[in-house]
Amino acid sequence: MRWIRMVAIAAVAASCQVAFAGLTLENEDFTVQRVYPRNRIEKLADGRDGVRVTFFPGEYAPGKKARFPAVVLSPATGKCWDFSSWSTLSATVENCEESMVPVFLRLQTLTQEGKERQTMSFFLLAPREKRKLSLKFSRVDPACAVDLGRIDNAPEGACAFPNVYPERTTGICITTTDDFPGECTEGRTIVVTDIRLSGTVSRCVALTSPAKFFPFIDRYGQYVHAEWPGKIHHDEELPPLLAAERRQLAALPPLSGRNRFGGWSDGPQRKATGFFRTEKVAGKWTLIDPEGRLFLSFGMNAVRVVDTGNNRNVSNWFAEPLPPSGIPPFCRRNLEWKYQPFRQERWVDHTFLRLTRWGFNTLGAWTMPELYRARRMPYMVEFGDKLKSARFPNRKFYDAFDPAFGKALDALFAEEWQFTASDPWCIGYFVFNELVFDERLLAEEVTVAPPEMAAKREFARRLQQKYRSIEALNRAWNAKFPSFAEFLAAREKRYDVENAAADLKEFSRALVEQFYSECRAVIRRNAPNHLYLGARNMPVDFLRGDVIAIASRFCDVLSINTYQPVSARLDGGPGAADVPILISEYSFLVSDRGRFIDRTAGMTQADRAQAFRRNWESMLANPRIVGAHWYCYQDQPLAGRNGGGTGENRPFGFVDVTDTPYAEMTAASRSLAKTLYEIRFHGETTSIGNHSSRKEQDK
Repeated sequence: MRWIRMVAIAAVAASCQVAFAGLTLENEDFTVQRVYPRNRIEKLADGRDGVRVTFFPGEYAPGKKARFPAVVLSPATGKCWDFSSWSTLSATVENCEESMVPVFLRLQTLTQEGKERQTMSFFLLAPREKRKLSLKFSRVDPACAVDLGRIDNAPEGACAFPNVYPERTTGICITTTDDFPGECTEGRTIVVTDIRLSGTVSRCVALTSPAKFFPFIDRYGQYVHAEWPGKIHHDEELPPLLAAERRQLAALPPLSGRNRFGGWSDGPQRKATGFFRTEKVAGKWTLIDPEGRLFLSFGMNAVRVVDTGNNRNVSNWFAEPLPPSGIPPFCRRNLEWKYQPFRQERWVDHTFLRLTRWGFNTLGAWTMPELYRARRMPYMVEFGDKLKSARFPNRKFYDAFDPAFGKALDALFAEEWQFTASDPWCIGYFVFNELVFDERLLAEEVTVAPPEMAAKREFARRLQQKYRSIEALNRAWNAKFPSFAEFLAAREKRYDVENAAADLKEFSRALVEQFYSECRAVIRRNAPNHLYLGARNMPVDFLRGDVIAIASRFCDVLSINTYQPVSARLDGGPGAADVPILISEYSFLVSDRGRFIDRTAGMTQADRAQAFRRNWESMLANPRIVGAHWYCYQDQPLAGRNGGGTGENRPFGFVDVTDTPYAEMTAASRSLAKTLYEIRFHGETTSIGNHSSRKEQDK
């Protein structure tokens, strides 16, 4: 290793003290390991220290853990590196491709018990771009005496994520995303050089004693043991912030070339139906608004005022006593101080002003219904996710063969969403969110379900129709069922799973198909003029047999939740129909301003804003993507959204817990929104290159 020395002169016993400022890894310091055998990797031999890597897609198989295309640099000697003297891992990475390439940089360490603990940062590299990428990591302080239980992300130094054990670093992992099949079938090549450790190690002294550390959440919901620009210390600071923001927003003109729905009034006129629909224009999918204008959904999820989580069992975390509910009223109380007094209609007006000036044109899922009812911005509704009827016994999925399933969804729509049925501002509906699909396990669970389960009775009917006799089924499955009635009654597996695999897969596909068919029917019965937007699938569903292919046959728009950068080549996967795609949930995070996360998009809010813009520019180059919705409007509470130190506590927001916007994000969103349609349909040049070789405009 090559040490970079910084000399500090100190008058201590008339001697010179030497402090190590950092180190750079040389080729002889590391070995390379292919996580996926097809990857090509070689150490550079041109006088530079580093590697050249070509990534290919990972291998996937049902029931097996997905392997991502990755390479790991491991210590050439010994089991671990000791990186405890530094806080930042950096490398210069060159993208050798003509398209955007996401690069993930991970520091892999071992806990004292020998379990893996890692932290990660990812970056979106423009075509042919070469830049320094940095991952700031924080260590578990050996002197930490504070127990934060199951908190999702903890302050620097605590014995929890995102903090790692750099004194036992086992590897530096470099990877590219492969959440969706076919994204890098031709390979992606990058060159990594100047792999370096630097930065000073900071400590939170308060962690050495519970008496010093608790409480660590102040009366505004902020972290106590850190300072940052814009942190609130007194109630009197909040009203001037609101006044200044109003002046700033008022000085920004509305985006030009937009109609009342946020559609592209300067673009081509298409058929107006009075409701939202989809259409291909110049070979690219788009939404069409009620007035017949092209509409790309630039959306924001969860626009609401909500305080969540019963925290009575961690009441010592908070600087002020909790109310009887145990739910800290930070959001509501901060708004009361800021608005003096808070009235919902004033907050609604200001929120719409914010969103429109920031460039947004769609209210996404989990938004307060009062904002939908205002009919000032198009919206998409999520419903069904809390449904109890016809739920699978042990997983988040539903038995759509049960007549109670469709009836319960009809009743839920009538009770909560009837006001949307003929509303032209309503784009459509997501029915459920992030269900657990599986190519084979769904049917396996049906085989051990109670005999009255509709899906189990349907499976038994199909098997009896196929095999005719229980003896034939037993031979095929290597099973021991005395009769088909016993198949229905069985509550444990009496068969060989591998022998039954083909039938299990076939029925799992039938379950998925029935689910999407019934959900679509619910929308057609209740809101025939609106779009069925699917079930907000997770990326792993692309790897589970025919799930996405089936969904695409029933959905007007296929919705996908992903926190990976989205490729311009995302096409729905093998067998998928040519339907438009909406990224219904995405976000990028960084650790700063008193918040902590183990998966970052760089080191600063500026890095976060750049990742946001580049991700959108990549999506705009994809002819199937018709929009994307950021998750979410406000940061999650530091103590976790479930309360008691559990659940997500991530800084997702465009505004923090004090209702203060992240200026870097709002500026980036407005800048992008100004040219959203020109980038999409006119091939305007962007920060990641020109998306089109010619001007395209449908006549």
